[in-house]
Amino acid sequence: MGVEKTCGALISGVMVLSIMNVQDRAHENDRIKELTREFLEDYVETMGSIDCDYLKENYRTEEEKCFRVILKAAEILDTMVSREVPK
Repeated sequence: MGVEKTCGALISGVMVLSIMNVQDRAHENDRIKELTREFLEDYVETMGSIDCDYLKENYRTEEEKCFRVILKAAEILDTMVSREVPK
């Protein structure tokens, strides 16, 4: 997001989970709270933080930019979406 706070790739993942699970008001939806918590906890377990400044310092390169950060968020999100979408 360019403001050195929560990683934009993670915010985007939360948006996807919200679109899938919120009909009216997210703050009244316990499932989106559970999924958001799981998504962020899984990410922190793997990458060490959800904060942009930490992630840039530890994973960003001039050549790849934030590719590894985005890829890991996408992998975690894909696993969750695959599990949540009825077959």
